[in-house]
Amino acid sequence: MSQCRLIIGVDIIRVQVLFHAGLAPSYDDSGTPASAAGVEATFCAVARLLHSDGRRQHSSRPCTLTVRSVVCLASVAVPASWWHAERPDTVQVHFDVRQSNASTCDDRPPPTNTTERGQFLGTLSLTHSVLTYSELKEDRNVLVYVPQGSFYPGSRFRVPVKLQVHSQLRQFVVK
Repeated sequence: MSQCRLIIGVDIIRVQVLFHAGLAPSYDDSGTPASAAGVEATFCAVARLLHSDGRRQHSSRPCTLTVRSVVCLASVAVPASWWHAERPDTVQVHFDVRQSNASTCDDRPPPTNTTERGQFLGTLSLTHSVLTYSELKEDRNVLVYVPQGSFYPGSRFRVPVKLQVHSQLRQFVVK
């Protein structure tokens, strides 16, 4: 298994679990490859998030592990509605790996109403990021506050824009 961040903020909306399997072809007593659980075995791995309220859960799409492809990454989005505005919340991360009869895993996510959680991996705290801002004074009317920090593709963040105290500005357009 991979490492797990213990705290995630609203700007990181995805949890990823890296699966690594030590699958090796199995051989019978005569040294010939056996296909039962070796060469043709396919395993499907899924990551599941369970909200602290116990009612809401979200699952990743299955990723495929085989003898030829022993690593896969399951990625699951954390719904924005899971962040509480006034208090931090937690999410449990679970995973499940099952052998499949097919050569690849079904690309559909498993049903979310299942009571099966799988193996417990860890608990994550959902927090609102505390950003520091640099103030930009581009003119006598507008103050722009640019967030400082690490951002990732798809990150969401706020850029506060304020009017100077004695500004006569009536309209402000952002392009």
